[in-house]
Amino acid sequence: MRITSRYENGTVFWRTFNKDDAMYFVGLMEGNLSYGESLQYDHPAGYFKMEMKSNGIFGGPIIAAGRVYSNSDEFILSREGHLERVTN
Repeated sequence: MRITSRYENGTVFWRTFNKDDAMYFVGLMEGNLSYGESLQYDHPAGYFKMEMKSNGIFGGPIIAAGRVYSNSDEFILSREGHLERVTN
């Protein structure tokens, strides 16, 4: 999956989970994404869950964990904090 950030309200914290996870405490991978940066993430199984928060792990939610994403998805994180699908 690829996400390009156009989010203008600070750095975005992201982390991923296995697609079957029901609890979201410890992520598989995590990092920060700033305006203009892109994130490329590919889970070995091809599908995963992800969350994004503004300004760190304890920041406000942008994308809540729970939705399943695919390695083939491509998104733009809008300046308002919405994921806009480019491809599927």
